[in-house]
Amino acid sequence: MITVAGSLLGIIPGAYLLKVADANHLKILLGIALLLVTLLMELNFVPEVKNKKLGRVSAGFLSGFFSATTSISGPPIALYFLSENMEKNLLRANMIWIFAIGSFCTLGSFFVAGTFQGGNLIALSLYVLPAVLLGWWLGEKMFFRINQHLFKRIALLVVLIGGVMTLGSGINGVLH
Repeated sequence: MITVAGSLLGIIPGAYLLKVADANHLKILLGIALLLVTLLMELNFVPEVKNKKLGRVSAGFLSGFFSATTSISGPPIALYFLSENMEKNLLRANMIWIFAIGSFCTLGSFFVAGTFQGGNLIALSLYVLPAVLLGWWLGEKMFFRINQHLFKRIALLVVLIGGVMTLGSGINGVLH
């Protein structure tokens, strides 16, 4: 619950910043940060967080902030929970809970900030729905067949790919 509170706090400045800053520059910042943190975790350099509550609030804040500015909320929380060596079932349950609440609140912040584009969102949602359903089905089939170590490797790979794509998207947006 404390991570959700951090996420909600991060949405507020993120929604404001989205109105005054270029989203592409924020994507570049997020992409670079994701690549650096993923590299550090791959090298087993994970600083010990002595205050778990502060760590979770901070991860939630970054998640909410980047959700509002770039629509990419998962990596800060995933990386934090992976650094805690959280068991995969617990990590999955926490992430589902946090993203459900955070996504709902991010949409609300877009309404308040005047940046909600409903027509585009509905069209995009319908366009990607088959891929989302396929991914969900495959994920459900595979989740219980993989061990903790492989789960962590896959999670880091997903964050790495997301970091590369986010960085590329931001650079492409700045150049065009």
